[in-house]
Amino acid sequence: MKMITIGSALAALLAPALAHGADFMGVELGAKFDMPECQFTGEGYGARYTFSFDQPVRPCWKHSILKGKPGGPLDKEGSFKIDFVTSDGKSPLGVRSDPTLIVVDGIVEGVQTSTSGYEHQDSLLRALESKFGKPTSLKAEAMENRMGASFTSHEAVWKTTVFEVNFSGMVSSIDYGHISVYTPKATAFVMAEYERKQKAAPSF
Repeated sequence: MKMITIGSALAALLAPALAHGADFMGVELGAKFDMPECQFTGEGYGARYTFSFDQPVRPCWKHSILKGKPGGPLDKEGSFKIDFVTSDGKSPLGVRSDPTLIVVDGIVEGVQTSTSGYEHQDSLLRALESKFGKPTSLKAEAMENRMGASFTSHEAVWKTTVFEVNFSGMVSSIDYGHISVYTPKATAFVMAEYERKQKAAPSF
């Protein structure tokens, strides 16, 4: 994962600055997290979320299979990462299902999603440029697959005083890319989580 650096912003500027271009995949950064849980059937270990396209209310959040089960508790005033199902029209072709929200102290501070990589990186870059304007930086990185074929990955960054957008057309393989839209609080949360995992990793 590419780590991100974002300059701090004055709290007084946060709300008005986020009013323009800070909604992403139908979610508003800086807003209170009040999304409903996705519909599910069954209970306990037999509970299962309804398919995304059958959800009656969207967007809605759902527990990761590794972190909880449908109907399980969630402290909406706390800090956490949670998967969600987007509203219709808020997930372009090439974006994989179940993007992730980053919530800090009950406020939505970030959105991240994986993509299908090379096949749709051009159209996704154009969509991001249409939403956020000209990137602060844009470069091409050469990649090879296991067969030795060469590909070019688009790497773009949009920086503002209150949030940063990162787009990697391909990450580790040609069929996997990544997009993130983070405020400074989301970045701090992600970096702290990464450091905790590094410290907890087994060693010899």
